[in-house]
Amino acid sequence: AVSAGDDITFTNTSKAIFGAGSDLQIYHNGSHSFIADAGTGNMYVRADGSFNVEAYSTNESMITATKDGSVDLYHNNALKLATTATGIDVTGTITADGLTVDGTIASPTSVRISNDGSGGWTVGNEIGRLQFYTTDPSAAGAREVASIRAVTNQGGTTTDGTLELWRSPYNNPVVKAVEIDGPTGDISFYATDGITQAFHWDATD
Repeated sequence: AVSAGDDITFTNTSKAIFGAGSDLQIYHNGSHSFIADAGTGNMYVRADGSFNVEAYSTNESMITATKDGSVDLYHNNALKLATTATGIDVTGTITADGLTVDGTIASPTSVRISNDGSGGWTVGNEIGRLQFYTTDPSAAGAREVASIRAVTNQGGTTTDGTLELWRSPYNNPVVKAVEIDGPTGDISFYATDGITQAFHWDATD
């Protein structure tokens, strides 16, 4: 065992080396700091309580792993992703190249868009929207070309909703194309302006 009552200073590129084959190395090369696991086997970082990665000057949280609890990831000290006993909780927008949701007959899966109605519901409030985007070669950036939306029904309650299909005329904002009324089952088809009802199908007739 080595015991030192004072600090031990290593110059740049000098390493604290552990293991017969220089397996673990801790050093600073003048520009960056390194903890290098250069040997065989895995590297373990153990903590009896929580394990925290923080910014040096501000102590802002970057990663927090709690024993028998969650693993939390932060962006600029704001929690963005946390593991839970049943999955993960994400705060913010998810951007991904794809999404696969697997299930079985015995345990089917679902994708939920949830809205808590903060502020109180009124007729026609949007509950959620599934958007389809593409990059228009004649314009800058991405644009919405179609969407599926759920809104509160004519009664303004939260127990029923109306489903709307929206489409995009070329280089124009999306407009309503079809509306399926939740309480009645009626279907309305809209003209090119997305406002004028062109055809109405009555579910009772």
